[in-house]
Amino acid sequence: MNKRNAQFLEQTIKGFHIINSNPIIERNWEEVFVQAHKMSSTTIDYKSGNHGSGSDCTIDGVSYSNKTSRIKNGKLSISSYRLTGCKNNLKAIINEIDNVRKNFDYYALLAREELEDKYIYRYYKLPCDFFMAKNFTWMKKYTRRGKFSGWKTHIMKGIWLDVTECMSSQLWIHLNTSVIAKYLENTIKVARDQETMTFAEVYELVHGTNSQSTQNSSKKRKRV
Repeated sequence: MNKRNAQFLEQTIKGFHIINSNPIIERNWEEVFVQAHKMSSTTIDYKSGNHGSGSDCTIDGVSYSNKTSRIKNGKLSISSYRLTGCKNNLKAIINEIDNVRKNFDYYALLAREELEDKYIYRYYKLPCDFFMAKNFTWMKKYTRRGKFSGWKTHIMKGIWLDVTECMSSQLWIHLNTSVIAKYLENTIKVARDQETMTFAEVYELVHGTNSQSTQNSSKKRKRV
């Protein structure tokens, strides 16, 4: 990520927190990511809430799958697509992961640490093939009562996979953050104790309606 794009991403994330005190999660991350790139990109193909699994947006010909996760103890987990169509057939599952569903170029991963006083966001640009399901050793999972519950892999180079039947055979990607350190593009810190603006105050700034209620509210708040 060049310096200009890094600046736009930081400004967009901090702009999000002018209004929102909660962290950026997956349903917000797509919009934040696209807005940041609107500042510098030529072509953007994105329709909010209107896409299948895999690619979420295409920017200057490069397609991305947007993911978020929380970092805990140097580890994170990425929730991915459902594999119900594979009928728990391991060969079909591996083919689906490695070939059918990789209709994008990169994972745009926004991982976060939630500290007492701040959020630390880390943006990773991961190649879609940074792991390959065929390279893992797969094992069946069972409940305590001995019922089949899905598939899991051994840990290989700090990455392991999990397919959980009770969650519609959803694929989970687990990893140590040290494994993806070389793909880190940007780190952004946002204070958690800052005052936020209301939507009405933002409307007032844009449209200048001079509403007495929003003026009074604005005087009581500090700006970020």
